[in-house]
Amino acid sequence: MNKTIKVLHVSYSKFGGAGIAANRINKALQRAGIDSKFYYLEPFNKTLAGISWFERKLNGLQNIILSNLFKGQSLNIFPTRVLSLLNQSDADIIHLHWINAQMLSIGQIAKIKKPIVWTFHDMWPFCGSEHYTLDSRYIDGYTGQITPDKIDLSQFIFRQKQKAWKDLNLQIVTPSKWLADCVRNSVLFKNYPITVIPNCLDLDVFKPLKNKQNLRKKYGIAIDKKVILFGAFSPYDTRKGGDLLESALNLLQNKDEYVLAVFGSKTFKTSASNPEIEVHPLGSFSEEQELAELYNLVDVFVCPSRQDNLPNTCVEATACGIPVVTFSIGGIPDIIDHKKNGYLAKPFDIKDFKSGIEWVFKNNPAGIKLMESNFESIYETESDSLLCLSAREKAEKAFSMQVVAEKYIYLYKEIMKHKIQRI
Repeated sequence: MNKTIKVLHVSYSKFGGAGIAANRINKALQRAGIDSKFYYLEPFNKTLAGISWFERKLNGLQNIILSNLFKGQSLNIFPTRVLSLLNQSDADIIHLHWINAQMLSIGQIAKIKKPIVWTFHDMWPFCGSEHYTLDSRYIDGYTGQITPDKIDLSQFIFRQKQKAWKDLNLQIVTPSKWLADCVRNSVLFKNYPITVIPNCLDLDVFKPLKNKQNLRKKYGIAIDKKVILFGAFSPYDTRKGGDLLESALNLLQNKDEYVLAVFGSKTFKTSASNPEIEVHPLGSFSEEQELAELYNLVDVFVCPSRQDNLPNTCVEATACGIPVVTFSIGGIPDIIDHKKNGYLAKPFDIKDFKSGIEWVFKNNPAGIKLMESNFESIYETESDSLLCLSAREKAEKAFSMQVVAEKYIYLYKEIMKHKIQRI
């Protein structure tokens, strides 16, 4: 029966956290025998997109204008031809992911004629125009304006959703328990079915490697340092918590013993008094094999986010057997078990975060040992560290492609049993 189910995954891009997650889910389902395809607009491919160059440029222009006017928000108010392509496809199920950047309008989502599975990768679907929020307006229905003398954009977009999405043919999936709880408390979707299915990754790519010394040489990082890894496209985005990490690192003693490796950005700095922690910018990486190498050359991965769903970086580090230090927020406790495969610091206690980094180095014997006799590096394998073992074990049980594909296949089969085609 698996091969008879046709699923079309829809995401604006195959890059970024949501795009990468969608692409991996698609590949996992293909491996499991599902007829699964991935539809995206970035990077643009005319054959794949099924729209003209002009249409794509018009969509892009709208997105650029709106994203500059309303930073960090999505309006999705302009219709596109993507809707007709979805309805004309031979897919049994339309599986939505991150469909912002004007990919589909709010009204068009309600006009999809096929059963919809929508994996929420952030809070936008049940909020107004914002992708993440710390307030409770999505719970009370955006009553009242924050600034009475100005247009409340979030309230306006929420009202558009409320009008259009009264009876969606929809099954919601969230990658984390935290996001599922948010959805259950929301005005828009509290009465819809919700399933928690984590994102997945290829455990044959993201795995512990035993050539840490060679990897450090390859990327120009000293083999006798304690290496901390941080990854973020915009490290000083308030939500990503780069400022909290900087403050925590400034509390470390003997800073000259550490190196902070950073990927995804070249702008992160520390302002500690001498001696400062060496910051080693690594740039951006799109190949998964290279990312796996980055995780394997370090001793600990840090994720100082103030708010996050199920960050790919934490899952990737865990799969590589690298302990993670992070705050106990959002969906991160679904990945990290405190003092088993990492350290969950109290939100947003920089002293506790610093203590977490120190705790990992104290309790994780895997890594470099410099021999006094000839300065050759000796590496203990991942099997010598309970932290590393627990991290890898968690990834195998929760985030493997096979485990996640089986959960989606079960969900698809249940939907097909009660299939409702809109006319």
